[in-house]
Order: sequence, then C-alpha cells, then structure tokens
Amino acid sequence: MNAQQQQGNFLRADSFLPCKFDGKKGDLASSHFSQYEDYVDKKGLNVQTAIYRRFRLTLTGEARDWLSGKAFITIAELKNNFVSYFDGEHTKEARRLKWQELAFRTNE
Repeated sequence: MNAQQQQGNFLRADSFLPCKFDGKKGDLASSHFSQYEDYVDKKGLNVQTAIYRRFRLTLTGEARDWLSGKAFITIAELKNNFVSYFDGEHTKEARRLKWQELAFRTNE
C-alpha cells in the first residue's frame, strides 16, 4: 500500500468540502459552486446522485431550504439554477434596498 492509499483510508466523504453556504452572508454562489467543483474533482466523483447529495452537505439555512424538493437532470442545471438564484437580480436588488435603508438611517 502506497502513502496515498494510506492517507485515503483516513479521509471521510465530507473531507475538503467547502464551507457552508447559507445564501445570506454575501458570499457569491458562483464562488461556492466553483469550490464544490474543485472538491468533486479532488474526490474523483462521477456519479451524479453522489455529487448532488454531497452538494446538499455544503448548504445550510435558506440555501438548503431552496434546494429541498428540487430535482435537477444534470449538475450543470443545478449549478445554473443555484447561481442564478443566489447571485441573481433579486439578490442584488435586495442588497441595494438594504443599503439605501442603512444610508437613510445614518442621515436622520
């Protein structure tokens, strides 16, 4: 058994998963998904159901709620919908409105 095989024995399925994404932190969904794709490549995952299930492990809060009950045909479809929703216009608009609200309060 070589050193790489020995190291592999100590790794869990969720080793090296990206930090949790909740959709509220101001983190970019596109960046989160890119980190997840790096994880998939590092693990050598190629079974779509395993990729989808492990992606759920990277989500919490609103983001996990958003994914619940959804079914995607491909990982590309999951990525496009995820990034579109969390980096989309509604999110930018919500941030803009919140910023205006904060700016207004400081001028009171």
